Amino acid sequence: MDAPVAEKQASAEDHMTKVDEIDINGGDITEEEFVEKVVAAIGEIKKNENKTLHKDTFIKIFKYTGDFAKLRSKDLKQKA
Repeated sequence: MDAPVAEKQASAEDHMTKVDEIDINGGDITEEEFVEKVVAAIGEIKKNENKTLHKDTFIKIFKYTGDFAKLRSKDLKQKA
């Protein structure tokens, strides 16, 4: 009845959402190119049964929204 259980070291990375980095600092990436890459990286928008965003989808959208804001502010600073 008491079978041995294999122990496994738990880590936070096992449950983390994988978010691909899109380089906004290296070259001249336009807003349109950035949006195209983000759409491809996010993939299908997944929602829960109560019509809220699935955790992984929310994290990706939140991350790329912040990156887009950084990209726009960088462009504005260069033009100023």
